[in-house]
Amino acid sequence: MSRGNSHPNLVVLAVYKSHINKGMWKGFCAPYGVTTQATTCEEAKTHLEELVELYEEGLKKYNYPKHLVFQELQDVEDNKVLKLVWKEVTRTLGQKMKEERNFIEFTKQSNEGSLKLDGGIVSFYQPSFVMQT
Repeated sequence: MSRGNSHPNLVVLAVYKSHINKGMWKGFCAPYGVTTQATTCEEAKTHLEELVELYEEGLKKYNYPKHLVFQELQDVEDNKVLKLVWKEVTRTLGQKMKEERNFIEFTKQSNEGSLKLDGGIVSFYQPSFVMQT
């Protein structure tokens, strides 16, 4: 892999009901910094998944440049939700680690999952990449 390029170890997508923009559902993807908003949870989820798929295609095309892979969320509300989501994601992954007999068994599994959060949706996954040398 060339310098300046990197793959994320974990990607988190979250859709939640905004407390600032009343009646709107917001969604984000970390670490990509991709965001969306819509009038329904399902609409926001679908749009976010489409945006992330396109974003990942672009990352792959340009060999995952770090400055595009690791983006800070710009929205204050998204950052607050990410802090809550991160606690749940790490708790979930920690529980999976405790349930496995050893490191090798844990890494063989697909470490992805989904959670409910105040009527919203959170999903996370470890992207699979073909390593280039």
